[in-house]
Amino acid sequence: MSVVFLGGRPLKTPEEQKRFIGHVGGEVSKVDAPGLPLEIPGLPKGLIPGPSTILQINRERVDINLAEERSSFDKAYPASDDDLARLGTIVELAIECTDNWVEPKAVGFNVDFVRDLGDTVTAFQFLSKRLLNPKLGLPEVWGHQGIATTTIIFGGDQPNVRWQVQLEPRLGDTSSPRLFAAVNLHIDWASRQFEKGDVKTYLDRALQHGGAFVEGL
Repeated sequence: MSVVFLGGRPLKTPEEQKRFIGHVGGEVSKVDAPGLPLEIPGLPKGLIPGPSTILQINRERVDINLAEERSSFDKAYPASDDDLARLGTIVELAIECTDNWVEPKAVGFNVDFVRDLGDTVTAFQFLSKRLLNPKLGLPEVWGHQGIATTTIIFGGDQPNVRWQVQLEPRLGDTSSPRLFAAVNLHIDWASRQFEKGDVKTYLDRALQHGGAFVEGL
């Protein structure tokens, strides 16, 4: 699971990072990555890797990548409700340790799921049966057997919210009975401010609603 900020980089200075590490406790590794020192003509600035700082909280299995355009907090699996709460705490701690923090343009809350479909069907076949209209009229010469990857985008219950779900056989194996789902809850954040508890709330929403969708397929 992960939380991604577009814009609004937290922990910009070494002093803020030191303060954060002191609050987190335990062993934290830090690497400063210089990025590319040049811009490529014709390529949008946001796509050029810039300087970043990488923090690894080993005990928590959390990797933090801090950059101007995009910062991410990733927690390795297996994940549980406790892991979700802890990741939320770490992200909010980073915000609290940042002086004069600028609100991000958008925030993504991401949770991955794996569903075992049993021995009677592969994820490749399952996706075809559940998502492909049988009246589509595919040419016989195509010999359609299944769906390898598909992405579904849903509008949320608010105009600044979007859900994106990527479905595919686990590890791209078309013979696998395990269905992999990556759920992203994307929120345009320009019109509001972070409040304490927001990260945990939205991570939990991604976990609960995403899990219900995957199990309900």
